[in-house]
Amino acid sequence: MTDAKLAARSATPAGPMPFGSWVAGGGSSQEAEELDKACILFSPHVGVRLLTMAYASVLALNLLVLAITPASKVVWLGPTERMAVLLTFSVQFVSLVQDVTKQQLSSSQTTWQCLRGVKTIAAITNLWLYMAPTPFVTDHVTGRPNSMLRWAEWTVLSVFMTFLVDAADSTEWRQPVITGLSQGLSTLCGMALPYIENVVLWYFVMIISFVLFFYIFVRLYMREIQLVKLQRTLAAGSYELLRARTTTRLLRNCCVSWTILVLAWTVDAIMRIYFRITPKVNWGFIVDCVVDVATKVVYAAVINEYAQVKCHPHAARGERRREQRAYLSIYIGVRV
Repeated sequence: MTDAKLAARSATPAGPMPFGSWVAGGGSSQEAEELDKACILFSPHVGVRLLTMAYASVLALNLLVLAITPASKVVWLGPTERMAVLLTFSVQFVSLVQDVTKQQLSSSQTTWQCLRGVKTIAAITNLWLYMAPTPFVTDHVTGRPNSMLRWAEWTVLSVFMTFLVDAADSTEWRQPVITGLSQGLSTLCGMALPYIENVVLWYFVMIISFVLFFYIFVRLYMREIQLVKLQRTLAAGSYELLRARTTTRLLRNCCVSWTILVLAWTVDAIMRIYFRITPKVNWGFIVDCVVDVATKVVYAAVINEYAQVKCHPHAARGERRREQRAYLSIYIGVRV
């Protein structure tokens, strides 16, 4: 080791390791760049293709829903539901404006393209729900009124977001595609339930939906095992380890977000089926709006952190946390 390198290492301050200290911890910027180049999401063209598929899928599902739903079930939201969806759109619109005005480095271009696509699809859906009558189909088994535009949004975004999370540090397509499709098909089964009149078939499709949904926990377990192995073999500040931690956190957040939605649906269904509770206000829809915002906020915050790992490797850990708190405060309107 040269005298210059020894002097640089001895000058490293004690305490929390700088966020980009993976360079001094056994890696180099060239090695990190090579790791990123090996990932399937490295090319900006991949992001464009993914966004095109997502927009086309949402449009196709929305047109399908409009085509198969009777005109009598295309209705306006109630006053409380309209207020909830307006607030949801407002938060998402402000988020999009901030992203558009925030300059991102080219190395995170694909990541931010996809993140903006997620927010755009969600915002357009909420604006449509507020501005026009939309298909609401009452489930024949639960009696729950379902916003079919919301189901269409979630079906596409469950594939899109879960795939992006699992592909963030992946060098092959197979596993992220399986993870994304498991959640997309699960949500598609949920979307089909309001149209199913046969009770036996309804329960069969519901069980399939739950089985497919639980695959995301299997994938999270696989990632946790992989992370433990990396922690044993890599330096504490290595770029590869920091990236693995971030993508694992993203998948945990997806698990939590999707679980909240599933629990909200399950509780609402149980209350309607077994306790015959049919509130005038569609509280299930309002909970869906809250989770729709929260999911995008958490997802954006961790994606922002991941971009910091890639684009600002020499930022200190404390500075990164302050930036994340400021980023979150824009959405929730309070200082965190």
